Amino acid sequence: MTFPVLKAKTARFPRFIYNGKEDRIENLRVELEFDKEADYLTLLDITQTASELRERGVLLASFSYPRLKSLTLAIQHKDLEKEEVFPVAFEEKEKNRFLSEEHREARVRTDEIISPETCLNIVRRLGRMPTVHAYIGGFSYENREVPVIEVYTPQSKYVSLPRLITFKPTLFLSGRLKTSE
Repeated sequence: MTFPVLKAKTARFPRFIYNGKEDRIENLRVELEFDKEADYLTLLDITQTASELRERGVLLASFSYPRLKSLTLAIQHKDLEKEEVFPVAFEEKEKNRFLSEEHREARVRTDEIISPETCLNIVRRLGRMPTVHAYIGGFSYENREVPVIEVYTPQSKYVSLPRLITFKPTLFLSGRLKTSE
């Protein structure tokens, strides 16, 4: 089956709902705006046919993508609008699939308050992972160690930090600081 070429004036992905507990995207919203009414009507026909086939049990899922549960397609042409939700086929994989057996103990619980010593212990354990570089960046006003975790590739011993900072995206997070420090 071949689909006609449809040219959208704009294509936007304005939001998605992420389920951290299940490590998947619950819903991804796609908004398409068309200049030509013929393109809008063609896509409307395709989405309605897919919905009818799903209701009859002929088509189980219109799309397939890992860790995505559903897709909301919103199409528009001038005053005409239509929104349809499509289930997405995906296979559940083993939890914590990125951690090898030797690194499973490095998991961090987020549902409990931990002491500074426990935090340092977690940082040391995370530092054993190949792409994680953990070290003590300094000391607080109360003379406590302030751990730093850097996660980046390549994993080689000699890495150009200025190049990483300049050419790779950077996310800076700060946590576990008391207001008095």
